[in-house]
Amino acid sequence: MLAALALAAFWAALVLLAGCGILNPDGDEKDDIDNLKPYPILSFPSQVLEALELAYQRRDSVKVKDLYDSTYTGQSLDLTDPGSTIDVTFGDEVAHVAALARASGLSAYLELGSDQTWDRLPSDDPSHPEWAVIQITGSGYSVEIYDGANSFGAHGEAGTFLEFAFEPTLDTTSPTDTLWKIVRWKETGKSEPPQSP
Repeated sequence: MLAALALAAFWAALVLLAGCGILNPDGDEKDDIDNLKPYPILSFPSQVLEALELAYQRRDSVKVKDLYDSTYTGQSLDLTDPGSTIDVTFGDEVAHVAALARASGLSAYLELGSDQTWDRLPSDDPSHPEWAVIQITGSGYSVEIYDGANSFGAHGEAGTFLEFAFEPTLDTTSPTDTLWKIVRWKETGKSEPPQSP
């Protein structure tokens, strides 16, 4: 399960890593193709999440900066211990991916499931009716890190959900005249230790 406290601790540990390089430990042809695939234009919130999956796999902290609004806040709530909420910022997200990029021999994967399983919702923030929300529930998502012989992962399961909020900005370079960025993220679930995939 993509566990609140376990994943936050996992993230914190990865920020301490150093080195460089991108590896594909399994020689997976799909991963090689994904590394060459261009990033989508951020014309829709769903395309921002697709770009996030690619940027995470590529450990591309420069692209990650483009995907999150500078005022971004994230929150992880552990339902087994509601007082243990963990907050993350724009800087935390960028630092995490930058740490992955510096770590020699690491491969990282973020899978948010098929966009057919994502629930597109209106804004739940009355002060920002222009926002869009995408909610991902259950087993539709996972994050995995491979470091040579070691692997770490956190996977979603029933009773857990991710919610991304997106802020639009007018931009004539977009086919829709709008570009989107992640402005808020919320994870709700039960904590368990990170799993080996």
